[in-house]
Amino acid sequence: LWHGQHLIAPAYLPRELEFTALFSKSRDAELNALVAERLGFGIVRGSGGREGHDTDKGGARALIVLKRLLDQKRNVAMIADIPHGTPREAGLGIVTLARISGRPILPVAVATSRRKVLEKSWDKTAINLPFGRAAIVFDAPITVPAEADEAVMAKMRGDVTAGLNRATAKAYALV
Repeated sequence: LWHGQHLIAPAYLPRELEFTALFSKSRDAELNALVAERLGFGIVRGSGGREGHDTDKGGARALIVLKRLLDQKRNVAMIADIPHGTPREAGLGIVTLARISGRPILPVAVATSRRKVLEKSWDKTAINLPFGRAAIVFDAPITVPAEADEAVMAKMRGDVTAGLNRATAKAYALV
């Protein structure tokens, strides 16, 4: 999923799939994490952050936990773009997790016909409103080769970005 388009997603995902979701350690993510936990999601906290920022946000530890969950055939949900980075551009974390786990990335978008968009937010957050139509769209799975080098990883980031953008455009067109 993309930042800003993820708020309603936990309400639509089937509970029997038992997802674990990644949330940053920031205060901004605290409410989202609490809501997701109440909806039955497992929670892992951490993020890698933006290039050039060397503070430890728990990203490496979170990546290890998520990889172990995937090894156990559990489902993991992640936001692909980096907080306060370039919106709608996939970061390296999701691609790295796919490479080391061997599990594919499934781009997903959720849209509602009734929403309030926070235009001044960095990610144009959509606050989904009741009494409208909703769409969940999946794009084709993306597999990252285990032997992917830096150039292949950059291409895979582009593929994830394109897949999420296709899913998002289709979801909004449906509603």
